[in-house]
Amino acid sequence: MVGQRLSEPVLIDYSSLKEDFNKWIHMRVDSKTANCYINYLNKYLDGATIESIDDLIEICLTVNKGWNWFAKAVRNLINYCVERRIISKGWAAELKEILKLKKDGTDTFVPSDESVKEALKVNDDERIKLLLKLLLYSGIRITEAIKLLGEFDPNRLHFNGNVAYYDLDWKRGNKNSFKAFMPIELAKELKRIHLTENIIHKNLKGNLKLKHSRNWFINKMVELGVPESIIQFMIGHGNGTVLKTNYLEKLNNSVKFYKKALPILQNIIN
Repeated sequence: MVGQRLSEPVLIDYSSLKEDFNKWIHMRVDSKTANCYINYLNKYLDGATIESIDDLIEICLTVNKGWNWFAKAVRNLINYCVERRIISKGWAAELKEILKLKKDGTDTFVPSDESVKEALKVNDDERIKLLLKLLLYSGIRITEAIKLLGEFDPNRLHFNGNVAYYDLDWKRGNKNSFKAFMPIELAKELKRIHLTENIIHKNLKGNLKLKHSRNWFINKMVELGVPESIIQFMIGHGNGTVLKTNYLEKLNNSVKFYKKALPILQNIIN
């Protein structure tokens, strides 16, 4: 029963918990991520119970793809059980030892400046071109850019000289999004645009993969001597626990360094 502390180890019966867990997880991550976690739990834990390490190992052996999604889903279920006082933190830690995430080979390819210019030249669809420029200028993730354009609110834009930044302040799973930095000219072009992965796939031209825009931005910032901590803030790397004073300091420093980098970016993107 939710709220009852039992002796350890304790039976975790997802089927009896999933209704309350559904509400709990949707309050902590975005809807898309929450639904993905729930789908994995429904697939592998519905009807199954975990009362020992061996029980969890047996379930894990049935996962043939999407391990990291599965592991994150179960780890969240464990966190839920701790918060609801169903299991102890000690038992939770033992279970999580089985659910370590696997490194999936990060794509570090950095496109050339020439390929970036070519992509901007060949893509004449206004929606795709705006998305591409937003990705190149800001280094934010594709999902974040699609969300920004789909829900665009001019009240979330801020201006500082020739630099603008848009309030994202969005958490998706363990990914953070703070601000999207851009030149003031691009900020004035922004408007609400409905984009989906299917629309992008049908209309994107050229050889540049959109995901590599982020790598290109990061590489440019490194080349221009921007400190790593500032780059991480710009692109939303972090653990989501930035203190308010540190947050404001990083925001101010990000604007300062972005102003210095902007002419180089504009020379390639414009």
